[in-house]
Amino acid sequence: MVIFQGTMSSNIQERLEEELAVLRYFDELLAESPPAVRKVVQNVLDEPISQETQARLQKPLHPKPYQQRAPPRQRRLRRGQALLREFDPFPARRIRTVTDYQREILDR
Repeated sequence: MVIFQGTMSSNIQERLEEELAVLRYFDELLAESPPAVRKVVQNVLDEPISQETQARLQKPLHPKPYQQRAPPRQRRLRRGQALLREFDPFPARRIRTVTDYQREILDR
């Protein structure tokens, strides 16, 4: 296993060095003449992707058809809570706001 990791890391290092060399080459070309860089990039883009590389690429994400969600279900009150609400001697009153008080004053 250790041998495999060493081989793999050296392989990755070689690929990184190759990529760095290509980037340096593009940097030199860009400094000399931008049209030449466009031509090189277009040639690279026109080149077909190998099947090996295609197999390593991630699968593209496709949108799924819209699925409607069911409306949230209303919770049923327990029997005790329903009775309490119905026969509560001190029902919960609505919280009064400043505008309620102002309306009450204007109505007088």
